[in-house]
Amino acid sequence: MRLWPALCLLAVLAALQAAPASALSSAQLLARYEPVSVLHPEEWFPPIAVDGFLFTAQLQQQAAGVWTTVTPTPSTLPTADPPGCAGTSSATCWRLHDPRCSAATGLSSIDCFVGIQSEPRSAVYGAVLRRGDRIALQYWYWYADDFWSGQYPFTDYVWQAHEGDWEAVTVVLTKAEQPLFAGYSQHSCGKRRVWARVPKTQKTHPVVYVALGTHANYFAPGHLPLDLRPQCYPALGATLLNAYFPAGVFDETGRGRQLRPPITVVTAAKPQWLQFPGTWGEANYFHGPDPVNTRVAGLAPLGPAFHALWREPIRTPLGWPQG
Repeated sequence: MRLWPALCLLAVLAALQAAPASALSSAQLLARYEPVSVLHPEEWFPPIAVDGFLFTAQLQQQAAGVWTTVTPTPSTLPTADPPGCAGTSSATCWRLHDPRCSAATGLSSIDCFVGIQSEPRSAVYGAVLRRGDRIALQYWYWYADDFWSGQYPFTDYVWQAHEGDWEAVTVVLTKAEQPLFAGYSQHSCGKRRVWARVPKTQKTHPVVYVALGTHANYFAPGHLPLDLRPQCYPALGATLLNAYFPAGVFDETGRGRQLRPPITVVTAAKPQWLQFPGTWGEANYFHGPDPVNTRVAGLAPLGPAFHALWREPIRTPLGWPQG
């Protein structure tokens, strides 16, 4: 008996047993676990491709507190700080903004953003991020506008709004590509659930209920309270909202249109716009009754690669409260 062929066979069998049950490509993994987004019946802004916004937005730079247009329609976005911006956040130096609309105008801004929404193609941007023995599948959604009202139907009494919105759903797998849990982004943080408790269709596709206007992601439809705890919402904002709405502060989700858009696979390097260090929009605005009125309350959203969720794709959703 020759030992060499037998030893080779044993080695092959051992390797097969040690390997994952399937070695799918990034595109195949993302397709297997792609979420189904359920929009509110009154939602104005589905998740769309970024191409239209990048084609119409201006690239603007801030210096001495003043924003000036650098390029009307940038063909290539910067990937580093502009001169004279050293030591400050890139998010306060660069921004993309379509000057035809402003979130500062309140409820009327919705009609304006609907009117200029120039890329109707639904889209989701998928990334496969591996850390140790875990695999994070991230699904990033771009919305043209974000508007939250403290009253439903929406009014101009108390609201928060910003041009552009990035939201994400994460599915975390074992090294053997078995799902462990899902994390849904909501406002300043998110919620997580073990895989067995995640609502699903066709066994592998998480169902995500997208809040009207804000696009926060929830595990169920309904009149759902915002998480205003310090780890999930700025303290000053939470104080104001609790004062204005002592009976509760809510998002609205419902059983409207269902979407499972085509997936564009992205990495930290491609496409190039993922490396843009500025914000995707003009600013974040908050409005309340006098004497608060309308004021800048922070920045518009950063792109996916500049979120904690991207940098720490396992640890970040594990730190979210259970939902």
